[in-house]
Amino acid sequence: LYMESVEDLANRVGLLFCDDPHVVERMLHEEAVSISSRSIADRVGSLLLWAFSEQYTQLRKLVGISINEA
Repeated sequence: LYMESVEDLANRVGLLFCDDPHVVERMLHEEAVSISSRSIADRVGSLLLWAFSEQYTQLRKLVGISINEA
C-alpha cells in the first residue's frame, strides 16, 4: 500500500504539470520498472479519479496553471 501511494503521488505530479492523461498513460507504458504490482489500467484509473477531484482543480490553481473561467 505504501508503494502504491508513492507511485500515485509521482503520477499525480506528472498529470498536474502536463494536464493530459493520455501523455501520462503513454509514459506509464514506457516505464522500464514499476514500483508496485498494479496494472497500468489500475494506475491510470486511480489517476483519473483524482483528475476529476476538487483537490486537483485547487492544486492547479495554487500553482498557477489552472484554466481561467469566464
